[in-house]
Amino acid sequence: MLSNIHYNKDTDCWEWCGPYTHNGYGVSKGQRTHRIFYEKYIEPLGDLWCLHSCDNPCCVNPFHLWAGTVKDNAIDSAQKGRHRNNKKTHCALGHPYSGDNLRYDKRGFRICKKCKNIAQNKNRAKARGLKINQIIIDGILESE
Repeated sequence: MLSNIHYNKDTDCWEWCGPYTHNGYGVSKGQRTHRIFYEKYIEPLGDLWCLHSCDNPCCVNPFHLWAGTVKDNAIDSAQKGRHRNNKKTHCALGHPYSGDNLRYDKRGFRICKKCKNIAQNKNRAKARGLKINQIIIDGILESE
């Protein structure tokens, strides 16, 4: 297995040169190689995913790998600009993700300000109809 590794001195990555998937992840005996190396040199992953801090899918350097959840993987890819939604230029209602209409939530995901305002106005109208304090609704929405 070690014969399939090339050391990249510029990135410190141990790059897998054996079989790999269509998106660049190494494969050996039906398993992704970065997962094999993490479990061999760090610890068992169980249900967790094996994520790359170097953002190089063929890297098997255990010191470039970390254990995380599906959610961690989505947040990591969004913050690095690789998430599929990062390619979208407009929200579902057609508002542009740019300029004053763009903001980011605490996880790094883009938010359309116009859509956020529409949702808040609908919730305020519901609150008035139900006579519920808007501060309570805003607190509930922020916790979601």
